[in-house]
Amino acid sequence: MSVSVTKRDLPVVAAILGLSVLLGCAIAMGWTTLLAALGGISLFVAMVWDIRVVLPILIFLLPLGPRFPMSFGNLYLSTAVLLILYAAWFWRNALLREPYAIYLNRVVIAVAVFLGVLLVSSMQNLVYLVANRSSLLRFAQLFLYAGLLTMVLTQRLSRRAIRILMVLVLAAGFVEAVVGLVRWHSGAAVYVHGTFEGGHSDFAVYAVMIATLLAGVLLEAQSSAVSVASAIALGVVLSAIIFSFSRGGYAAMAVSFLCLLAMPASRRRKAAMASVFLVSIMLFFLMGPVHVFNSIKDLVMTLTVKTFPISFVYRLGMWKTALADFAQHPILGQGTWSYDLRDNFYMKVLGEAGIVGLAAFVGLLVTILREEWRAIKSCPDRGLARGIAIGLLPATVGCLVVFELSGDFFAVHRFTGSFWVVLALTLKYCLGLGVEGSQLDRRIA
Repeated sequence: MSVSVTKRDLPVVAAILGLSVLLGCAIAMGWTTLLAALGGISLFVAMVWDIRVVLPILIFLLPLGPRFPMSFGNLYLSTAVLLILYAAWFWRNALLREPYAIYLNRVVIAVAVFLGVLLVSSMQNLVYLVANRSSLLRFAQLFLYAGLLTMVLTQRLSRRAIRILMVLVLAAGFVEAVVGLVRWHSGAAVYVHGTFEGGHSDFAVYAVMIATLLAGVLLEAQSSAVSVASAIALGVVLSAIIFSFSRGGYAAMAVSFLCLLAMPASRRRKAAMASVFLVSIMLFFLMGPVHVFNSIKDLVMTLTVKTFPISFVYRLGMWKTALADFAQHPILGQGTWSYDLRDNFYMKVLGEAGIVGLAAFVGLLVTILREEWRAIKSCPDRGLARGIAIGLLPATVGCLVVFELSGDFFAVHRFTGSFWVVLALTLKYCLGLGVEGSQLDRRIA
């Protein structure tokens, strides 16, 4: 006798599961956990019904969602929602046997290869990972958020829905920048940083991605209203980057801006974009208080040959350690997450995953850049989506290629999650992967 679950049984199964969990939580852990369980079950039912309902919530929670201190580390609300999203995704595609198409895009394959190498390398220090729960959690989150790429690609969305999700990504970044500026101006922070993330460099690299996307939208704006709105939003986000006082953020923004100038767009649009950059810098010098100029002066002094910053000496020592580990284990390295090195991702991968891991990571970067360029060339129409595609390629160069020389973009998993979502939406729209009514979608169906 076999028992099968169909969509008609879903309300009954969800009701039984929900009542059981709610009753158990109310008896054992109190009303706070009861409300949390109720919210989780509601999200699960909503996701099983239509996962697209929860994607906007996840997009806002990625940069803005709060975190809760736990015994094993910080638990982000976005991580909890993402876990529920994976459970609902598995329920629809496995238990309900609803057919779905996995689009084997080159980026998906490159991500799988890179994560596979890290997983194989982690077998060398599995005991350390299990014992160090914080490192194990960060390692798991790397896989969890990278899975957003495949999850979004497998959802069948209309081009209108994709454009709405793209706008929500930009809106979340704008809100993050505004909140950071307000907190800094009120004296609640020394420099602008993420709402819940804490680190100013972590926030800066995320803001660089949002600013570059907004610049791309400005270059491709098809109306004066969109041009004005994107220019104002770009100015606000640029101000947040400037007042973050992050040297890595400055370098990433400078490289991204140079790449934007090389993108296919009219000279008039590029001049308008450059004007926004110049006005933001001028306002910074006109309105900045005295300690701002002192911070800039100290920043310039640390870049001279006479004065080396302590942070650079500290990073140099960690790089030497990574090279020593690579010399002892050149093929697969010392083992993934064998030490917490966040100040040069190339050195981190080389020391922890060896030459194989570094080759997989460089291959991933090259594949992403090639697919982004193909998306720009293949975009079916001008406007928002093509603007996002034009901004995404310079953002990748600045945030993933350049910033990784002095930081670890992948360590800020929630911001990395936003990058995977934008990349997936761009590939879907421009290449027709799972877009309702596209030629590829009709061939698969």
